[in-house]
Amino acid sequence: MTTTSIRKTSKTPQLRVADPLDPVPARHLEPWVSKKQLAAHLGRSTRWVELAQRDRGLPYLKEGQHGTCWYRISLVEGWMHGLAAAA
Repeated sequence: MTTTSIRKTSKTPQLRVADPLDPVPARHLEPWVSKKQLAAHLGRSTRWVELAQRDRGLPYLKEGQHGTCWYRISLVEGWMHGLAAAA
C-alpha cells in the first residue's frame, strides 16, 4: 500500500457519521487509530508497529511529511492475515 500525505486542520482525522442510506463503504466509516491504540489492540509494542511499518509494509496514512501516522484496524488485520497465509 502506498502512503498518502494529507493535510488536516485538527489533531485526529475527521470522521463521518454513519448513515444507513449512505453508499460509502463501511471501511470509510471506521475510525483511524494511533500507533499506541493499534499496538494495544494487537497486543504488540509500539516499536513493533514502527518496525512493521518500516520493514514489512504495514498499511498506514501519514499526516504531512513529518506528521503522525494513522491506522485502520481492518486494513492492518487484513495485512497480517496476508502475511500468515504467505508463510
